[in-house]
Amino acid sequence: MIRFYAYRNSFPNARLIRSQSGVLEVALHTDGGTLAFNGHTHEQFVDLFHALGSDPDNRVVILTGSGGAFMESISPEGFDFFSPQGYDKIYREGKKVLMNILDIKVPLIAAVNGPVRLHSEYILLADIVLATPSTVFRISRTSNSASYPAMASICSGRK
Repeated sequence: MIRFYAYRNSFPNARLIRSQSGVLEVALHTDGGTLAFNGHTHEQFVDLFHALGSDPDNRVVILTGSGGAFMESISPEGFDFFSPQGYDKIYREGKKVLMNILDIKVPLIAAVNGPVRLHSEYILLADIVLATPSTVFRISRTSNSASYPAMASICSGRK
């Protein structure tokens, strides 16, 4: 069991604000603006989502982005794509992030503030998705993938 005071300042790419009633807002960012995803954030988010799901005082979690997009770009910084050990680390972290999101036992609301060009699964695992009219989701990792306008509501069978 982990408490908010122990982790609230532990994640440089997540601004955490919790109300007295237990509503936790998690804004992903890089230097206060749109998140620039990289190997460091990939590793960081494993622990972030684990902490969110382990805190018994969280009553609702709101996941959002900062700036003009939720998540729009990726940098190779911090990733090791060229060794079996590096690829295995990326694979294991990716699975852990998803499992840790699913282990958040309280309602998870995704408040999508703009384009989601990568890791749209973070959003789609939420119980409720709210999106701006400018939100688009990239649905494939291939270079010829398309982005589609977000629907007004997305039904998720998360729990």
